[in-house]
Amino acid sequence: MITRSLRLLALAPFFAGGFGLRAADPIQLPNGLAITPMAAPHSMLLPLNPGIAESPNFTLGQAVTAVLSPDGKQLLVLTSGYNREARGKRNGSSEYVFVFDVSGGKPARAQALPVPNSFCGLAWNPSGQEFYVSGGPDDKVYVFTHGSKGFERSAAIGLGHPTGLGLLSNAPAPYNAAAPKPIAAGIAVNQSGTAAVVANIYNDSISVIDLKARRKTAELNLRPDAKGKTAGGEFPYWVAIKGDDKAYISSPRDREIVVARLSGAPAVSTRIRVTGQPNRLLLNRAQDRLFVALDNSDTVGVVDTTREQLVSSVSVLAPAGMLGGSRLPKGANPNSLALSPDERSLYVTDGGTNAVAVVALRPDGSGEVTGLIPTAWYPNGVAASAD
Repeated sequence: MITRSLRLLALAPFFAGGFGLRAADPIQLPNGLAITPMAAPHSMLLPLNPGIAESPNFTLGQAVTAVLSPDGKQLLVLTSGYNREARGKRNGSSEYVFVFDVSGGKPARAQALPVPNSFCGLAWNPSGQEFYVSGGPDDKVYVFTHGSKGFERSAAIGLGHPTGLGLLSNAPAPYNAAAPKPIAAGIAVNQSGTAAVVANIYNDSISVIDLKARRKTAELNLRPDAKGKTAGGEFPYWVAIKGDDKAYISSPRDREIVVARLSGAPAVSTRIRVTGQPNRLLLNRAQDRLFVALDNSDTVGVVDTTREQLVSSVSVLAPAGMLGGSRLPKGANPNSLALSPDERSLYVTDGGTNAVAVVALRPDGSGEVTGLIPTAWYPNGVAASAD
């Protein structure tokens, strides 16, 4: 969406940058009511074409994550999943990171960089000269560094998990062949740009990476006990880092945010219970508020990071006076977050209702939905421009 003061990009599985087709005038119905157009005014729909020479019209699906560069001039869009039309097409089965120039009025594709595998995780280094992609079943983090030809894949950092956890993980061969594979998911970089933390979904752990040495330096089990007999910290998905020494990790299975101390030997410092299944996380600029997208409860949780407490829960179904507001049927499925530059508005992708909820934030961290922006089918990533 483009407005006078803000450009907002939402990701649907097949396209990036659009909220449906070009907006038109309302359609009048016989009963006197009108159907709102499918798209917000000035919206654009951008297909993700990687530029494969032998298939110039080939487009990719499953755009899942969008991250704006530290200077606000470049936007990364990551695909994760499968491309059903890729058979027989060179590079068609790869995932991609698309680099868009967003310094002007319209996003312009600058690069399409293949990635062997991915699973949602994407993060910039604060320097703006590197970014990182979690490799999903490859159990790696891929490093992309800026050079004379733009960004290029420069390293792959192994995380060292032979298998994931599961019923067959410790079984002898050949039975262990059916054990779950490791999955590297959410990734975040610390404030100084020296370390990254990766969530390992099927290992109930995080890995800490030294970005200068290009190696893993620590592994932290997120479960309450080493033998895994007590629920907690399972299926970690997303990571946010406060400063250099505190990580927040979402655990959808156990409906909690695990807080980990990173200085010295990493350790779990506390657990914050939430009302739904937490997925993506977002810190504000001051890092005193953590916003948590809560699937299955159709809310966004707000955590005070000084007290490590959930202080507010905001329904993101619809404005109070629209379509029944909070009385709407459940299933909005909030799954991604972005803050406006002035941090007075929070944008939340509601995958289940094909919309971006606009939340007006109050100084105490609470808020309310003031509008819904229509999108293409099942949005799952959002980024707001720096201006």
